[in-house]
Amino acid sequence: MSSPDTEFDLILTAKRIDTGEHGPTGVTAIGVHSGEVAELGSGDDADRWRLSENGEHHHFAGATVSAGLSDPHTHPVHGLLGVRGIDLGEVRDTDQLVSALSAEAARLKASEWIIGWNLRPEAFAGDPAREPLDLGSPKNPVFIRLFDFHAAVASSLALQAAGVFGAADLPGTAEVVLTPDGTPTGYLKEFAAMKLVESAAPVQSVRERADALLALFQQMAATGITSTHSLTYDASCAETLELIESETELPLRVRFSPVYRNEVRDGDYSYDEIIALQGHGGRNWSIEGVKFFLDGTVENGTAWLQEADALGESVRSVWDDPERYSEALRAFHAAGIASATHAIGDAAVRHALDVIASLPTSADAPRHRIEHVEIADDDLVREFAESGAIASMQPGISIMSFGADGSNHFMHRLGDRHEQIARVRSFIEAGAVVAFGSDWPIGPSDPRVVMAMARTRRALGGDMEPLLPDEAVTARQALAAYTESVAKIYGADGVEGVIAPGARADLTVFAADPLTAPPEELVSIAVKATFVAGRRV
Repeated sequence: MSSPDTEFDLILTAKRIDTGEHGPTGVTAIGVHSGEVAELGSGDDADRWRLSENGEHHHFAGATVSAGLSDPHTHPVHGLLGVRGIDLGEVRDTDQLVSALSAEAARLKASEWIIGWNLRPEAFAGDPAREPLDLGSPKNPVFIRLFDFHAAVASSLALQAAGVFGAADLPGTAEVVLTPDGTPTGYLKEFAAMKLVESAAPVQSVRERADALLALFQQMAATGITSTHSLTYDASCAETLELIESETELPLRVRFSPVYRNEVRDGDYSYDEIIALQGHGGRNWSIEGVKFFLDGTVENGTAWLQEADALGESVRSVWDDPERYSEALRAFHAAGIASATHAIGDAAVRHALDVIASLPTSADAPRHRIEHVEIADDDLVREFAESGAIASMQPGISIMSFGADGSNHFMHRLGDRHEQIARVRSFIEAGAVVAFGSDWPIGPSDPRVVMAMARTRRALGGDMEPLLPDEAVTARQALAAYTESVAKIYGADGVEGVIAPGARADLTVFAADPLTAPPEELVSIAVKATFVAGRRV
């Protein structure tokens, strides 16, 4: 509570202030001092509060204010490198792919690289291959990331430019796919294989990266996001952010976690380097935690499933010896470092759970989360809730992967296991903490879209049947997954993700109440304002 003589830097009034499921009701005013919520009250109270000399009073008639939304899984810097060039998300077959590449090639000089992204593997009759790329652009190297960013396809000229003419010594499930005679097909699975060709393509300048990153963060803030967590980090992130902060303020708070890999190679961080990076950053960004990958994706056959998929793949971890992952996680835990582990397949999730459940616990112990958790049976749901791990899920991606008719690669490979996909409500009802994120650029960054899909279990604007409709969440559960649950990831309970005295004044102002609006209308509810630590961004 504030003292009677407190001068507020910000007074905000609205039709309703949502203080959470267990917070006080009838609140219509917030007083902010030094970036924190200092007072809650009514409009009459706000009339008596005193503003500081440069303080601001904002009134939002008819609006609902919630705790600021936070996306705990994005890839803003590296994602922007990946979304350069042409968006091929609407391409459905190789004829359309050839046409799109031909049009792009007509704009460019011979030998200029064509970069593309968001291509679905279903565009190819079988596995992705270089032939349509060669046909569409015979004079330009072509490098296209598939929609999940875990695989790419490269043309013959791109492979030649990168010096990729056969098999490569790569860690884990990374692979340069070959024809029977040992020639690369152009299909590159997982990051180490993609990097072989990507490293030969042109790179953006720091100026270009900074401009694009600031625009992305502004776009995210405009949808109500007040903070995000990038689950990738390297030196390019620092130089880009430092350039932005030399000129202006970031419009949201950003955390970064470097990746610790199965096999540390050139450009990867060692254990000691990741420890040393903790806490470094700038005014509105910092390096916190560590990211692991335990598997890849279902579509590429690189997930780690309890049973092989329909093509006999997805049977092993990206770690050659998963016990080395276990040892690394234990070591980071002992050093007080929180972790996020990418685990899509049920075998990967169970392995991560077993390690997390074995870690010593205390009030100040770091918290560990598992990303994606796309496939889980009843036993795994129960074990998850008992383990203490946090489920950081991206229901938008899972629901979009399901597709309108179940005929895509994801569903074909999973077969009858589609009843185990993205069981969000089951996790919540079992007692697990569930946070929502986007995994941008793989999923939509707008939290209104993700919350709507989690409530309807279908993609917006399409005719698909709901995916496991019993797994639909309530409006309150969806909002909590973007606020209170995310705060638990960071051990910031009561400080982030809530509107309460002493909490950070991160606030999202909706034109209408997101808890009472039908999910189909949620996306059209305007975000009137976003505040980060009491600063309108």
